Amino acid sequence: MVVGPGIELPNYSGLLDIDLLANTITLTKASSNVSFSGLPTFPFNGFRFFDIFATIGAFTSFSIQSQTAGVSGLTVAALSFTGNELSIDLASTTWNSAISGGASATFAFNAVPEPGTLAIFGL
Repeated sequence: MVVGPGIELPNYSGLLDIDLLANTITLTKASSNVSFSGLPTFPFNGFRFFDIFATIGAFTSFSIQSQTAGVSGLTVAALSFTGNELSIDLASTTWNSAISGGASATFAFNAVPEPGTLAIFGL
């Protein structure tokens, strides 16, 4: 997937828009409401983002950067990461787009930067 201007995954699975940028992921529900808390209980109910081609450095942090009043039940306990995976468990969240501005949450992440010597060698 190429990350650029605009929403990369609009209305993904009929649930949320997913916008990916260099160091953030934004989930937005602009119309109708969605509640993940009413879904069947699973060990994980959310989104996982993988660096399947190992094109960026290992993830070193993952946090909630911001969220609107339309998002409830979202805490840092819902976030986890490994070297190549970011996970957002939405099992106990509700997204109320009726609130002015809709419902959105932005998550920030950092990765180990590529050593400058790799760029010299064209890797």
